[in-house]
Amino acid sequence: LGGGRYDGLVADLGGPAIPGFGFAAGVERLILALPEQGAVSDGVDILVVPMGSAALRSAFTLAGRLRRAGLSVIAPLAERPLGAQMRRAERMGARFALFIGEQELAESQFGLKDLTSGQQSRVDEAGIIARVRICDDDRNDRPSGT
Repeated sequence: LGGGRYDGLVADLGGPAIPGFGFAAGVERLILALPEQGAVSDGVDILVVPMGSAALRSAFTLAGRLRRAGLSVIAPLAERPLGAQMRRAERMGARFALFIGEQELAESQFGLKDLTSGQQSRVDEAGIIARVRICDDDRNDRPSGT
């Protein structure tokens, strides 16, 4: 990081004499250091697929709790068609899609689809975390290169 005061800069460029300050950060250096620090994940664990405005609001809350449990979770900022959300999940390399609709909210049971196998199940919040962690364990138990 670097920076300082630049009180005369605006006047030097033909503007009024006003005080100023600035800074810069070597973002590229930080990005280059991420893999060395183990800060880069293998992708997104879950892409949340809300269906409806009530589900969209709940998606943010649920995504926050799942993140605090150590999962990598992406939730949309606005309502989007189901097809667009599934294409986004594929582009991002998400391992699971988590479907939240009115019925799911009422029952606290969510649709969790494994995007590798295509298998879908209904799970509660604890089941989401357990299922993703089981898949992590399965991946870690496999020999390298498979």
